[in-house]
Amino acid sequence: MKKRIFAVLLVVSIVVMSALLSGCGRTNVTAFNLVKDAEAKTEALDGFDATMKMNIKAEAEGVNVEVPISADIQISGIKSGSPVMRVAMSTQIMDQKMEADMYIEGDTAYVDIMGSKYKAPMEEVGVDYADQIDQIVIPLPEEVLKDVQIVENADGSKSVSVV
Repeated sequence: MKKRIFAVLLVVSIVVMSALLSGCGRTNVTAFNLVKDAEAKTEALDGFDATMKMNIKAEAEGVNVEVPISADIQISGIKSGSPVMRVAMSTQIMDQKMEADMYIEGDTAYVDIMGSKYKAPMEEVGVDYADQIDQIVIPLPEEVLKDVQIVENADGSKSVSVV
Protein backbone atom coordinates (compact mmCIF):
# COMPACT_ATOMS: atom_id res chain seq x y z
CA MET A 1 0.00 0.00 0.00
CA LYS A 2 2.81 2.43 0.92
CA LYS A 3 4.57 1.60 -2.35
CA ARG A 4 1.39 2.33 -4.33
CA ILE A 5 0.83 5.74 -2.59
CA PHE A 6 4.51 6.59 -3.10
CA ALA A 7 4.24 5.67 -6.82
CA VAL A 8 1.11 7.81 -7.28
CA LEU A 9 2.72 10.78 -5.50
CA LEU A 10 5.87 10.34 -7.59
CA VAL A 11 3.86 10.35 -10.85
CA VAL A 12 1.85 13.39 -9.75
CA SER A 13 5.08 15.20 -8.76
CA ILE A 14 6.68 14.42 -12.11
CA VAL A 15 3.62 15.68 -14.03
CA VAL A 16 3.46 18.89 -11.96
CA MET A 17 7.20 19.55 -12.32
CA SER A 18 7.06 18.88 -16.05
CA ALA A 19 4.18 21.34 -16.43
CA LEU A 20 6.00 24.01 -14.42
CA LEU A 21 9.28 23.59 -16.26
CA SER A 22 7.66 23.58 -19.69
CA GLY A 23 5.77 26.81 -19.00
CA CYS A 24 2.39 25.14 -19.19
CA GLY A 25 -0.34 27.65 -18.51
CA ARG A 26 1.85 30.67 -19.25
CA THR A 27 0.94 33.02 -22.03
CA ASN A 28 3.58 34.54 -24.24
CA VAL A 29 3.77 38.15 -23.04
CA THR A 30 4.54 40.48 -25.92
CA ALA A 31 4.89 44.26 -25.87
CA PHE A 32 1.68 44.48 -27.92
CA ASN A 33 -0.28 42.34 -25.41
CA LEU A 34 1.15 44.33 -22.50
CA VAL A 35 0.15 47.66 -24.09
CA LYS A 36 -3.33 46.41 -25.04
CA ASP A 37 -3.90 45.24 -21.47
CA ALA A 38 -2.78 48.65 -20.13
CA GLU A 39 -5.07 50.43 -22.63
CA ALA A 40 -8.06 48.36 -21.48
CA LYS A 41 -7.30 49.09 -17.82
CA THR A 42 -6.88 52.81 -18.54
CA GLU A 43 -10.17 52.93 -20.46
CA ALA A 44 -11.96 51.51 -17.41
CA LEU A 45 -10.62 54.21 -15.05
CA ASP A 46 -12.69 57.14 -13.79
CA GLY A 47 -9.53 59.20 -13.35
CA PHE A 48 -5.77 58.97 -13.65
CA ASP A 49 -2.46 60.80 -13.55
CA ALA A 50 -0.11 60.76 -16.52
CA THR A 51 3.28 62.22 -17.32
CA MET A 52 4.17 62.77 -20.96
CA LYS A 53 7.57 63.72 -22.31
CA MET A 54 8.08 64.61 -25.96
CA ASN A 55 10.89 65.99 -28.07
CA ILE A 56 9.92 67.77 -31.27
CA LYS A 57 12.79 68.08 -33.72
CA ALA A 58 12.81 70.06 -36.94
CA GLU A 59 15.39 70.99 -39.52
CA ALA A 60 15.03 73.77 -42.07
CA GLU A 61 17.76 75.24 -44.26
CA GLY A 62 20.50 73.70 -42.13
CA VAL A 63 19.08 74.93 -38.82
CA ASN A 64 18.15 72.27 -36.29
CA VAL A 65 15.57 73.03 -33.62
CA GLU A 66 14.68 70.73 -30.74
CA VAL A 67 11.74 71.51 -28.46
CA PRO A 68 11.36 69.32 -25.37
CA ILE A 69 7.85 69.31 -23.90
CA SER A 70 6.75 67.72 -20.66
CA ALA A 71 3.22 67.57 -19.32
CA ASP A 72 1.73 66.34 -16.06
CA ILE A 73 -1.96 65.52 -16.41
CA GLN A 74 -4.51 64.69 -13.73
CA ILE A 75 -8.06 63.81 -14.68
CA SER A 76 -10.96 62.73 -12.48
CA GLY A 77 -14.66 62.14 -13.00
CA ILE A 78 -14.34 60.84 -16.55
CA LYS A 79 -17.14 58.28 -16.19
CA SER A 80 -19.37 60.57 -14.09
CA GLY A 81 -19.94 63.01 -16.94
CA SER A 82 -18.42 65.89 -14.92
CA PRO A 83 -14.71 65.54 -15.55
CA VAL A 84 -12.11 67.80 -13.98
CA MET A 85 -8.71 68.09 -15.63
CA ARG A 86 -5.42 69.77 -14.74
CA VAL A 87 -2.51 70.02 -17.17
CA ALA A 88 0.87 71.49 -16.25
CA MET A 89 3.17 71.84 -19.26
CA SER A 90 6.69 73.12 -19.66
CA THR A 91 9.00 73.56 -22.60
CA GLN A 92 12.24 75.28 -23.42
CA ILE A 93 13.04 77.02 -26.70
CA MET A 94 16.50 78.50 -27.13
CA ASP A 95 17.25 79.01 -23.41
CA GLN A 96 13.73 80.39 -22.79
CA LYS A 97 11.71 78.23 -20.41
CA MET A 98 7.95 78.47 -20.79
CA GLU A 99 5.36 77.05 -18.43
CA ALA A 100 1.60 76.75 -18.69
CA ASP A 101 -0.95 75.44 -16.23
CA MET A 102 -4.58 74.79 -17.09
CA TYR A 103 -7.42 73.67 -14.85
CA ILE A 104 -10.70 72.73 -16.50
CA GLU A 105 -13.97 72.16 -14.68
CA GLY A 106 -17.28 72.07 -16.48
CA ASP A 107 -17.32 74.63 -19.28
CA THR A 108 -14.65 76.86 -17.71
CA ALA A 109 -10.87 76.86 -18.11
CA TYR A 110 -8.52 78.56 -15.67
CA VAL A 111 -5.24 79.23 -17.46
CA ASP A 112 -1.84 80.44 -16.24
CA ILE A 113 0.73 80.97 -19.01
CA MET A 114 4.05 82.27 -17.71
CA GLY A 115 2.32 84.24 -14.93
CA SER A 116 -0.50 85.65 -17.06
CA LYS A 117 -3.72 84.28 -15.60
CA TYR A 118 -7.18 84.27 -17.07
CA LYS A 119 -10.50 82.49 -16.85
CA ALA A 120 -12.35 81.66 -20.04
CA PRO A 121 -15.22 79.58 -21.38
CA MET A 122 -13.96 76.40 -23.01
CA GLU A 123 -15.11 77.46 -26.48
CA GLU A 124 -12.75 80.48 -26.26
CA VAL A 125 -9.81 78.33 -25.17
CA GLY A 126 -10.28 76.22 -28.29
CA VAL A 127 -9.54 72.90 -26.64
CA ASP A 128 -11.89 69.95 -26.84
CA TYR A 129 -10.73 68.33 -23.63
CA ALA A 130 -12.95 65.27 -24.14
CA ASP A 131 -10.91 64.73 -27.30
CA GLN A 132 -7.71 65.39 -25.31
CA ILE A 133 -8.68 62.63 -22.86
CA ASP A 134 -9.15 60.22 -25.77
CA GLN A 135 -5.73 61.16 -27.18
CA ILE A 136 -3.76 60.46 -24.00
CA VAL A 137 -3.68 56.78 -24.92
CA ILE A 138 -3.11 56.41 -28.64
CA PRO A 139 -3.61 52.84 -29.90
CA LEU A 140 -0.40 51.50 -31.42
CA PRO A 141 -0.48 48.88 -34.18
CA GLU A 142 1.08 45.51 -33.44
CA GLU A 143 3.83 46.05 -36.04
CA VAL A 144 5.13 49.12 -34.14
CA LEU A 145 5.54 47.02 -30.98
CA LYS A 146 6.93 43.94 -32.73
CA ASP A 147 10.59 44.34 -31.70
CA VAL A 148 10.06 46.42 -28.55
CA GLN A 149 11.63 45.01 -25.40
CA ILE A 150 9.69 44.61 -22.17
CA VAL A 151 11.46 45.99 -19.09
CA GLU A 152 10.70 44.46 -15.68
CA ASN A 153 10.73 47.32 -13.15
CA ALA A 154 11.94 47.04 -9.56
CA ASP A 155 8.34 47.16 -8.28
CA GLY A 156 7.37 44.13 -10.41
CA SER A 157 5.53 46.15 -13.05
CA LYS A 158 6.50 45.97 -16.71
CA SER A 159 7.04 48.82 -19.14
CA VAL A 160 7.81 49.35 -22.80
CA SER A 161 9.33 52.33 -24.56
CA VAL A 162 8.52 53.30 -28.15
CA VAL A 163 10.67 55.87 -29.89
